[in-house]
Amino acid sequence: MTQAGTVTTLERFDVFVSYSRKDGVFVRKLAERLQDLKRKTWVDWDAMRPGSQFPPRIRAGIEGAANFIFVISPDSVASEWCQLELAHAVENNKRLISILSRPVDQTLLPEAIRLIGWIDFQDALFDSALNTLIGVIDTDQQWLDRHTRILVRAVEAGVFVDRGGVEDNDVREVAGLEAAATLDVQVVGGQRG
Repeated sequence: MTQAGTVTTLERFDVFVSYSRKDGVFVRKLAERLQDLKRKTWVDWDAMRPGSQFPPRIRAGIEGAANFIFVISPDSVASEWCQLELAHAVENNKRLISILSRPVDQTLLPEAIRLIGWIDFQDALFDSALNTLIGVIDTDQQWLDRHTRILVRAVEAGVFVDRGGVEDNDVREVAGLEAAATLDVQVVGGQRG
């Protein structure tokens, strides 16, 4: 498991977990089990420290993750930080996975979460729900890895940092650079060499 304080560059993660601190016991168990199953997990365990650069670390964790897990509870739905994390995940076209830890009025769910199904961890046996979650995380993993790699490279290259989101031309530009690197093709003076 990785904490927010350890992210200095855009690292890659299998999942980013967005949750309310009031769900910390549940999230700790979830994160430990994900790590046991060899899924690299980004979780912010520490409260925001005075003088810390909390938002950039959170952004980097989201951008470096293939999947964004939103832990649904009355507290996460009411949390300003959870809403900001979700908005950044949506802006960066992250795969959203919602898991229900405690019941909440569905009309209070953020639209991005309300529109997708969730994995119910409240009534199901934890292991059964976890197996479902792992199946979702592992679905289309090759595509998600490529998407995350392109996003990380774009952020590192400063392609769209100031606009706060990915645009089609940005993805094509970075994907083209990645394809050239993958094929070991050098572009010199506009010609392939």
